[in-house]
Amino acid sequence: MTSRFAGTVPSFLKDHASLYSVSPHKAALEWFRKAEFGLFIHYALASLFPKGRIGLENMAGNEADALGALQHSPEMLDGLDLPNAVRTRCLGIKAELAARFTAERFDAEALCDLATRAGMKYVNFTTKHLGGLYMFRTSVSGFSAPEIIGRDLVAEMAEACNERGLGLFLYVPPDVSRTDDLYLEHNQTVLEELLTNYGPVAGIWFDGVGKRHKNPEQYTKLPEIYASIRELQPQCLISFKTGATGDEDFIAPEFFLFRYPVEWDTPYRQRSWERRLEHQRKRVLSNDVAGENTLLLMDRSLYKPAEISTTLQAARWRDGSEHTMDNGWIHHETSPRLTVEEVHFQKNIAHSQGANLILNVGLRGDGSVNPRDRDVLEKLRAD
Repeated sequence: MTSRFAGTVPSFLKDHASLYSVSPHKAALEWFRKAEFGLFIHYALASLFPKGRIGLENMAGNEADALGALQHSPEMLDGLDLPNAVRTRCLGIKAELAARFTAERFDAEALCDLATRAGMKYVNFTTKHLGGLYMFRTSVSGFSAPEIIGRDLVAEMAEACNERGLGLFLYVPPDVSRTDDLYLEHNQTVLEELLTNYGPVAGIWFDGVGKRHKNPEQYTKLPEIYASIRELQPQCLISFKTGATGDEDFIAPEFFLFRYPVEWDTPYRQRSWERRLEHQRKRVLSNDVAGENTLLLMDRSLYKPAEISTTLQAARWRDGSEHTMDNGWIHHETSPRLTVEEVHFQKNIAHSQGANLILNVGLRGDGSVNPRDRDVLEKLRAD
């Protein structure tokens, strides 16, 4: 496999063209180290609910099997060990939500303009998330935005990012990182489509590394997956949260995880950081490769880049257990938001540790940005 984009300098790497001609991968790493700030965009069928994930959980009857199945696309349900009643109910829920999905106010250009004005250098967009709807055209499923509403939202994001010199990262959900028999060919197809149909991609952002730690036998061919990504697009960076094989290009822990002392702005955030750090230390003591990788990479003298992902909405693990249980990734209409000052504080903490900060905004069900989110992002505009 050879990328049809070979030799073309991606717009986000135009200032690194000389290095790109020698090594697209090194050019991308150099760019990412200096990028500092990005916009995460979560958009899914679960966005249709005013309370996001909570609404989807309620519709699923809060049954673990049903909620887990709703994260998959329909074509994968037959391979899951599910009671027939649960499978049938999940298919019905998916059909009902798909009928309500219009994305009528989804505007990739406006989103990228918002990111640019806030001083962001890249965007990460969910290609599939809660509800299992693909946001791009794929041969593996008819359950996609192009089939349902006639729009390829990944294509729209790719074009808008390219025109503005923003790097585009593509989020893929936990099931897309699996390499066991049920998933391997399916996931290889999905990744090849993302890396051949949408121009130069800044990175593939795998989610669900915790599932990999619990069931490593389901992920044994990750090295082959990584190799195929780099063959298709040599500049494409790879992240799998805090690391799975050690061959990722950067780590991306949620909310905050730093090896060195940090004085947080609230007592709860201080306690949360300390608990998460202690958890990571225990993983190192238990010879967990990913745990050791995380602490090494988060050293002040980073030999690989790092990115802290956090949310503009209140998050349970960052702001207190009384806040929304969806942790801020999917839009929640009434959840509190960080203030401009709090975002600057978290940016400064990340940068002081040599890491980028990527700030998540969950879109409303119609694809629009909540005015409260927009207000904060507008006030973040670069000097």
